[in-house]
Amino acid sequence: MTKDRMAALDMAIKAADDTKFAAAYTQLTEACNTCHQSAEVGMIVIKAPEANPFADEDFRPAKR
Repeated sequence: MTKDRMAALDMAIKAADDTKFAAAYTQLTEACNTCHQSAEVGMIVIKAPEANPFADEDFRPAKR
């Protein structure tokens, strides 16, 4: 259920494509939640982070 979605996520990461990453991440998340519902463990819900846990850090490469 997740193999193709993981592959799409991997390709988006390798391409450094934010738009494709967001779409692939959303599709993967939806697949996980659909599986949890069908397996009757719907209390397990995957969701995207709502906030950056490293709000005081900047991980962008330094300008030279």
